[in-house]
Amino acid sequence: YSALRELDQKNIARAWIDVDFPENDILTTVFERLKKASS
Repeated sequence: YSALRELDQKNIARAWIDVDFPENDILTTVFERLKKASS
């Protein structure tokens, strides 16, 4: 999350994140949190 915080501090309005990865427990959780944060 440090990279996302850094973007926020720099007032970056949008960021594209590559989500082409195999889904497993931790990555699914991270992806769900990113989706929630972006809405």
